[in-house]
Amino acid sequence: MKRVLSATGHEDIEQLLRAQYLTVRLRTRGDNKHFMVEQNTAGPVTLGHAAYGMSVDMAGEPIGALVIGHVRSGSATYVSRGRRRTWGPGDVFLGVEADEPFTATLDHLDSDFVIFDPATLSDVACTAPGVAGPVRLEGHGAVSPRAAARFMRTVAFLHHLTDDDPTGTPGPDASPLVALQAARLLASVTLDTFASNAMLEPTIEDRHDVHPATVRRAVAFIESHPDLDLSVVDIARAAFVTTRALQLAFRRHLGTTPLRYLRRVRLDRAHADLLAADPAVDTVTAIAARWGWARPSRFAADYRAAHGRHPHQTLRS
Repeated sequence: MKRVLSATGHEDIEQLLRAQYLTVRLRTRGDNKHFMVEQNTAGPVTLGHAAYGMSVDMAGEPIGALVIGHVRSGSATYVSRGRRRTWGPGDVFLGVEADEPFTATLDHLDSDFVIFDPATLSDVACTAPGVAGPVRLEGHGAVSPRAAARFMRTVAFLHHLTDDDPTGTPGPDASPLVALQAARLLASVTLDTFASNAMLEPTIEDRHDVHPATVRRAVAFIESHPDLDLSVVDIARAAFVTTRALQLAFRRHLGTTPLRYLRRVRLDRAHADLLAADPAVDTVTAIAARWGWARPSRFAADYRAAHGRHPHQTLRS
């Protein structure tokens, strides 16, 4: 559900920012001291658009979350870890790190932003063998314009998920499974957008684990727990291998990925629920959301591809 907030005047703007996001100290310059923000939530992810009608100097404490921005107009200058970085129109950038204080100068900034827990990065990737600590971002700017564009397309898609559909059906807040999958999608694209300490290519040790037994353990785990919020890290842990080895094993032996296999299992469970459902009480939308689909149209397309008919036909049969 989209929320729109605004404030006018130094004290009201500072109070709004503190209430919504972070402990911050402000100094504003300019006559038009107006701030507007609109935001959606997708489970643990906050997506938003903010517009400052003035220049702002800001100092903030660590907030335990990553804040990634995209400049529409104006500029943003952030200082953290002793380095100063300025971003202009079109730039996608890491503005706030989870565990670092920062200062910033926002000059009539109009920007998109996302806020999420950095621990989500470790749900979709792992570090190299022998590297201690979680997966973390090491670059503050997008690695390429193409990567920045892909990141913003993903953000637009997540906005689409968080909006209520025309029938009034809520977005993914109604389905925790959908919301957490949305967070992991964002984490995956973030690792593709910024330099990090994640190691994505299999090592020699990983290749030793690429055998049918790995796939059997993973498949057994998936088929026993498709109703749970499973990440590729969860599946790899159950198979006693790294995420890199797991991905390679599924590609080599099944010609798919662990998460695509999980989606097919969930489609089969949804199919069973549709067959057992009472059409006077149950709906395709509710069954789709139960198994991780936020949009009935997307579920219908996936279901038709797997089972050769529309889910409404199965429900009424």
